[in-house]
Amino acid sequence: MRLSKRIAAVALAAVMAVSMLTACGGGGSGSTGGSSSSGSNNGSSSSSSSSGSASSGSSSGSSSSSSSSGTTTDEGTTTLSKSRTGIIVNNVLRTRQVCIVLVEDEYDEDNKTYPQETLALSGKSTYLKTANESGNTVFSELIGDEKTNKGYAVVYPESAEYQSMKEWFTKQGCNTDKMTVPYYAEVPYDPNKEGASLDNFDQNQTVELGTYTYKKNVYHSETVTDKKGHKSIYCYDNSGSLKLLVARTVDEKTKEVHESISIVKSITYSVNPSLFKRNPKAKTLDELIVPPTN
Repeated sequence: MRLSKRIAAVALAAVMAVSMLTACGGGGSGSTGGSSSSGSNNGSSSSSSSSGSASSGSSSGSSSSSSSSGTTTDEGTTTLSKSRTGIIVNNVLRTRQVCIVLVEDEYDEDNKTYPQETLALSGKSTYLKTANESGNTVFSELIGDEKTNKGYAVVYPESAEYQSMKEWFTKQGCNTDKMTVPYYAEVPYDPNKEGASLDNFDQNQTVELGTYTYKKNVYHSETVTDKKGHKSIYCYDNSGSLKLLVARTVDEKTKEVHESISIVKSITYSVNPSLFKRNPKAKTLDELIVPPTN
């Protein structure tokens, strides 16, 4: 299993979503966003749950994982320290922790839902929970604990992945009667190698200002571009609350553009330490599966 790469992806997603500001990637209550600051731009509001695309300085011919397209206007630039996104960054730097709850725009055919993801970062510990859209059915958790240098991937019975695994073992002649509780796998977790750091901020980096249209709603947008040309677009309503996170990546070989959109349900700057503890009810697959006797 490629669990170590999945744990690494969580760490990188956390840093991206917060510092680019986390992406790769999860409640619904709580406060959202920062307040309006210098470098603000015009536009109007409101979050919703499906697609859109493009970013400041965008080019034609892009592809998107979403079902409809959006537009953007360019309204100049500012620096991170003077942007709305900079307010969020400073809150994270001050508290050294953050928890973001997102609903993905792309439909999950396997689990029949728009996934909700809860992504938390505390120091160098990372956490990602994937659930159904309402958040009341958990599919999986990925945990990286800086205190123990251990990582865990936990899969829950309600997920398509779990049921697929159970079906496979059953077809091999295994007794899977015990597969009614979550299963987990443990992997090494080195936060220094995984990139889970809150210190990689450049307060003077350029932020492109504009507006971003998503399902006919217009948001203030702030776009940060990395060295590979990938764009992170942060979309705010008129009150200054963060409403959308848009990741726009470019394939290095084909130059094809892919855009993914997440609807921000909440962002808070405190994290319950219990998130970084593995569910005590979870068992290893060896504990849950009885191989055939012949």
